Amino acid sequence: AILFISAEKLDFKTQLPIIILPSIGALAHGVIFGPSTIFLLYFLPFIWLGNAVLVRFMSLNKIKQWPFFGRVAVASILKSSVLFLVAYIYIGSQLVPAIFLTSMGAIQLITALVGGVIAFFVIGRKA
Repeated sequence: AILFISAEKLDFKTQLPIIILPSIGALAHGVIFGPSTIFLLYFLPFIWLGNAVLVRFMSLNKIKQWPFFGRVAVASILKSSVLFLVAYIYIGSQLVPAIFLTSMGAIQLITALVGGVIAFFVIGRKA
């Protein structure tokens, strides 16, 4: 939700910590993948890229004319596609366990969509 809110309210320079810091926090605390959390290191630059794609897409002036939920859907698909593609390549290269395919695909899509819905209610915008 915070990514969508930052896309609506902040400039890109101010958005950068929001794009980067949550994944570092997840890695530092080991809360997401348990003993496989170390593999998250391989994904950090791509998580940042996916977050940046989501935020930048939502911030585009031409796209801001779209209904909010339409922008959320496309931005969520773009972000999850970036992460899914990287996970697919990493798993095919046997760099990370297969669990990352679901985690970086469907789960990313679902959490982004839910974040967009939460942001909608926080911002108070019309869809």
